Amino acid sequence: MSTGITRSDTYPNPSKGGQVQIWGLAKQMNRQGNTAGILVRSRQSKLDDDISIVGVHCGFPEYVFMDIITQTASSLRSLREVAGFVPDVINPNFRFSSLATANCRIPKIYVLHVPEALDFMFKDAVRANVLNVPLFYLKKAVESRILDKVDGLVVLNQWTKGHLASLGIDQDRIACIPNAVDMEDILEANYLMLNGCEASN
Repeated sequence: MSTGITRSDTYPNPSKGGQVQIWGLAKQMNRQGNTAGILVRSRQSKLDDDISIVGVHCGFPEYVFMDIITQTASSLRSLREVAGFVPDVINPNFRFSSLATANCRIPKIYVLHVPEALDFMFKDAVRANVLNVPLFYLKKAVESRILDKVDGLVVLNQWTKGHLASLGIDQDRIACIPNAVDMEDILEANYLMLNGCEASN
């Protein structure tokens, strides 16, 4: 079971990197004969491609400035759904939506998509918005707690793996799996990437 629970979740049609990774992982697990589920921030649940999309409603209004609060509240609400699903493995994603599930007594593999709470990003965060100062330290505290709680970590490059190891995290807990693409999807879509922008015909 993976935890989505961000305001922009669009399953079963993922539109962003983390969503695409979660959806692709769920589909691959199904192909191998497993049952996969994804927790999303919604009032409704549904089944698509044999993947259970489980809605978790936190009860708060969906305002952008409340996103951290709603993610955290949804994470707490998701514990009931996790208990009902009884997964063998949890794939927590995103800091605040993973906060509660990181404490479950179930094996957890955390995918670190963007390590925003690393110290080297502090100056850029402050330069962008001075209000990022308290937010940066909050993110860092939450991310550090999750890194301590999970059984394994997946990072996208060797640099991040080395940095986590320098923070004292056992390298045996870290696997480096670079981002990949499904060539069949690219050939079917018939598009190219030009300087990071899609060009389709």
